[in-house]
Amino acid sequence: MKKILIFLMFGVFLLSTTSIVAKTSQFRTQQKGTERITLSQDEVIDGDYFTAGETVEVFGTVNGDVYAAGGQVVIDGTVNGDVLAAGGMITVSGQVNGNVRVAGGQILVSGGIGKNLTVGGGSVEIVKGAQLRGNLVTGAGNVTVASPIGGDITAGVGNLTIAEAVGRDVVAGVGVLRLAPGGNIGGDLTYWSENEGDIDPTATVSGIITRQMPPTKRSEVPKDAFAAVFTGLKFISFLSWMLVGLLLIRFVPHFMERSVGTLTADPWKAVGIGILTLIVTPIAALLLFITVVGFPLGILLIVIFLISIYFVKFIVLYWLGSFITERFGQKQNPYWTFVIGAVLYFIITLVPVIAFFVQLATVIVGLGTLILLKKTYYHELHGKKMI
Repeated sequence: MKKILIFLMFGVFLLSTTSIVAKTSQFRTQQKGTERITLSQDEVIDGDYFTAGETVEVFGTVNGDVYAAGGQVVIDGTVNGDVLAAGGMITVSGQVNGNVRVAGGQILVSGGIGKNLTVGGGSVEIVKGAQLRGNLVTGAGNVTVASPIGGDITAGVGNLTIAEAVGRDVVAGVGVLRLAPGGNIGGDLTYWSENEGDIDPTATVSGIITRQMPPTKRSEVPKDAFAAVFTGLKFISFLSWMLVGLLLIRFVPHFMERSVGTLTADPWKAVGIGILTLIVTPIAALLLFITVVGFPLGILLIVIFLISIYFVKFIVLYWLGSFITERFGQKQNPYWTFVIGAVLYFIITLVPVIAFFVQLATVIVGLGTLILLKKTYYHELHGKKMI
């Protein structure tokens, strides 16, 4: 709880300094007809750098943090702050003097990281020549560590291979653990696995090696493990919001702006329609399931309903960011506006007591706004005799 309160205080501080940060930040997104967004080697950004596109490349210098989303993300320059990135394939081959927090399908680290690396993905590889001065926290299918780690390794992975020095402890829940030649652990090795770890005779562990069987009952799992998994999943989910939200703003900006206008104009009407939709739709689907003829329509209705529940969240997050920036008298770039809303929502939903009610309210308000906006579009198109 103490960490959550500290995080909340940080969020309030972040929002209170919005107008200052925005003036020292740069936003770069994919333009029509282009597939690549590049910060060239001779470019210098004095402040935070936000970017989204099919392919995102950072070869220059950023004297601040980098926020990147794309199908392929390459960090090959110098970042004198943190990196937060989400994408299909992420490569960190430059120098990042702060923390790196990334999520993607395939992550490759070959550069230098001054602090900690937090990574979630299908495949994670820290290749020879990379430098990580801090800790490695990872959740992935396959993880290979072929460069020194200055601090601890905390992992929940399918396959973990360590082929270099680790400064302190290794704590892991794994399917298969391999300590390869050259693998040296400066502290203890503690792992949960059904399989005995494959430890090469030339590898060394300075501390104690402890293997435990994976718990079979919920009560056997340490509370700290649950907290770590929960926080990790929330963080990966947050990165997904960022990616999807930025793509929506990029490709359907008019729809997102009109959604905010619709919700701002009549929020209580949106709430009422949202509650009605949340109640009536499952009942209507059930009635269709009862009839043989209506069964396919019931399936279609449920699919559309679930997809809508997922996407309406982004309407509310964008509205929340717009509301905050307007309260501070500063109209921001739409991407930065969404980031503010997403960060605030993420912070609030970390508090277990209120998270459920916030998420429910988000769905209700979002569904109501979506229905109202669809009605508006229908009347406009009908007036133009397009439908």
